[in-house]
Amino acid sequence: MRRSARFTTVLAVATTCAVLAVHVSAQQREGSRSANTDRYVVLGCVSRGPAAARGTSTYLVTDTRGEKPTVYRLDGDTATLDFHVGHLVEIAGPLSTPARGGASAAGRALVIKVERLSYISKDCPSSKPAAK
Repeated sequence: MRRSARFTTVLAVATTCAVLAVHVSAQQREGSRSANTDRYVVLGCVSRGPAAARGTSTYLVTDTRGEKPTVYRLDGDTATLDFHVGHLVEIAGPLSTPARGGASAAGRALVIKVERLSYISKDCPSSKPAAK
């Protein structure tokens, strides 16, 4: 009887260890997938692209922190983006290359999928002064 109780205990401990090992391994795989997905943060002013006149809304954000301003096309909720036109915002999300065939500057802009949008100011800062 004692032998069977020990065997049952050992079997239960071994099963628990195996389940925990599989669970930890799955968490590590999931964590490595998340780590491989690059996230970008853009700080700039939201504007409507030229396609907005034709009934399709294209939203852009211009980040002026570098030597040259960088324009990104926004892929996100149109109502939220429309509300923030003219505002200074911080946008975070994955970056992708534009679809081929975009002839306009907005069509060639890198695309950022809006996963997080943080409002900073209702006014966009003026352009940087020219270097002397």
